[in-house]
Amino acid sequence: MEDDFNKVAEDRAAWRKSVLAAVDQARRNHGFAEAMANQDWPRAIDLHKAGADPRHSDSKALKALSAIDSVAAMQALAQIDVPGVSRLGDTPFLVAAKKGNLATLKYGVDSELPPETLSSALYLALDNKQEDAGDLLLEYLPYKDMTEAGLFALLRYRPALYEEALTARDNKADFFAHFYSACNVKDEAAMAVSLEKLDTYRHKLPPYLFSPGEYFNDFMGPPPMMELMVQVMETGKLDIIDRFIDAFPDSLPPPYLVMIWATNLSQHLPDLLPHLAEKLQPEPVHLAGAMRNAGSGGDVAAAKFFIENYTAEARKNALPLLRALMAEPDAVAFINAVEEKLLPLPVEKEAAQLYAAAITRDNNNALQYLLDKIPLTPEITKELQDSHDYAVQRHAVVEFGGDWHAKDDAVFWKGLEKNDAETTVLFPRDKKLSTASAWLVESTVKAVLARGDFAQLDDIIANADWTKDARERVFKTLLQSQAALDIAAKHSFLPEALRTADMYDIAAHDGGGTLQWLADHGVELTDKVAEEGLKIAVQRNAPGMIGYMFANDIGRPKDPRDIALALTSLAGEPALQAMEKWVTREELKPANGIAAEISAATAFFDGAESLAVRAAYANQFAPLMQKAAAQAGFDPAVLVSTKDAHGNSVLEILGAHGKLNDILDPASLWRDRDAVAFIKDNTPAMYHEQVDFSALKAQLDLLRLSERSRNDRFRLK
Repeated sequence: MEDDFNKVAEDRAAWRKSVLAAVDQARRNHGFAEAMANQDWPRAIDLHKAGADPRHSDSKALKALSAIDSVAAMQALAQIDVPGVSRLGDTPFLVAAKKGNLATLKYGVDSELPPETLSSALYLALDNKQEDAGDLLLEYLPYKDMTEAGLFALLRYRPALYEEALTARDNKADFFAHFYSACNVKDEAAMAVSLEKLDTYRHKLPPYLFSPGEYFNDFMGPPPMMELMVQVMETGKLDIIDRFIDAFPDSLPPPYLVMIWATNLSQHLPDLLPHLAEKLQPEPVHLAGAMRNAGSGGDVAAAKFFIENYTAEARKNALPLLRALMAEPDAVAFINAVEEKLLPLPVEKEAAQLYAAAITRDNNNALQYLLDKIPLTPEITKELQDSHDYAVQRHAVVEFGGDWHAKDDAVFWKGLEKNDAETTVLFPRDKKLSTASAWLVESTVKAVLARGDFAQLDDIIANADWTKDARERVFKTLLQSQAALDIAAKHSFLPEALRTADMYDIAAHDGGGTLQWLADHGVELTDKVAEEGLKIAVQRNAPGMIGYMFANDIGRPKDPRDIALALTSLAGEPALQAMEKWVTREELKPANGIAAEISAATAFFDGAESLAVRAAYANQFAPLMQKAAAQAGFDPAVLVSTKDAHGNSVLEILGAHGKLNDILDPASLWRDRDAVAFIKDNTPAMYHEQVDFSALKAQLDLLRLSERSRNDRFRLK
């Protein structure tokens, strides 16, 4: 058995080597990020040369540079090449421009940085009111070399120099980008100047920029002028908007689109919609989309505008406009629009939409008016109870006598999710609760667990008709709570086997104890799921889950690259330590001359580099054990308390090498001790097969019996 055990361990030598190499790589990655953040540049350079990956763990190393603006950083980063990150060393220079650090800026410009970097730095300096920094950069950045970022900086903050730069460049500039950017930051002065330039020098820009703005290109996205029109409108600057429309009438999006966008912006920019309607004079028939937008957004002002100015078309789109008017709590505008016959009341299904709008907006005046004018019918009630909105569903069943079981018992599940006990207590329990809406049931169970309402959880698990999908979703949720799992076990709710998706939730809570609990309750963990689970445990930094899997010899993928990738991309120190501990204990570390050391020594258990640890790793522990056990007062507890640098006890190392039997010779040591309990309590279960516990117990019982016989022998006086 021992030979078989060690043969398996030897077969895994390459696996261990790959995993430990990945652990080392991950530590280099973490160290590199830490060195960058601490501005320990010699260490950062050394680790980079050793292969540290700056993109490890959400690119922490690169993100650390966003606050660093020193000359030392620029000098160090010149020696660090990150593939795919061009001119990484310029980052401190750009940060220095933002902060106004003239020393770093002077070093950078003397290093002859490219115009692109200087131009970006100029914008950052001026945008952050670092005037001295801006002046320094302008000394080294000729107008002819300035990129659009630099020109835009001048446009916003040094407009006189902007004109000088354009003259020096013969007006070779991207005025489309300048105007777009000016609109984006809502700089009215910059918008005015760049719009004039865009109009004047459009012939120098690519023609595609000014193509008709009606149609989307499947590959290139929205036409440039369509995007630009949205940016212009969002500024709310009516004068600029008019000038833009007048300058490019043939390139604008169609009026119906512009009116829809204007309605989207109406509540924040109330003057925009009427202004554009007067400016563009859209055909009334093209305003249906804008009217629908007003209804969905509850825009009372937009609705009133359409009713007053496009009455005939408004009547054709009465429903969305009436819904918009309901946003006024007193419902006066809504009632007046109907009473004055400006808008007709809808019937049948459309009437249900009005009822729903009144309920969702909690507008009792509008709701009462509807009840008086459009009496409830079974059809209206059914439409309401089938709504996606809980308030509407609840009103339909509680107030209007609808079907409580509509939409798969949605009122119960949503009411429970919202902790609406006044409603859920009324829910009829004439049949099992439907779980057909699995996502809703899952959301509800999460809310119940968040409240810690385990009595309610017990009730719904016991009284629901569980679909496969709902059961799987809810089980994942229950994994976050031991009390919830106990309830699941009580109602035979546990699955036969775990899924890969379950392992994410288990890892989120470290997971070792949860996996053991599930195993004790008969839930299978298949090899395939265990393999994925170990990778997930590494990614989620769950040392308890990692330890459980190693302790039970499950989840170890045959190809070490699978686990190595998880280690080097996402693992933190807790996962690295756990992996290193378990993998290292399997290593065989030959020690020349150790037999002579054991023969000469009298002290064996004195720390991580002790003779006992080295002998255990070298599979030479048996003679050491015999010699140590012969010493007076030897306590086997030192086999557990003596550990290597990774936290592996001598006993665990012996178990990993198939050598647990080494501690049982001499057997006399265990005459007054429980060797069986000692081994079982201090080693993982997967090592226990090395020892024949029945034979061991029988041997010790015989030894104790013989000892008593000698002590009790009849003696002559």
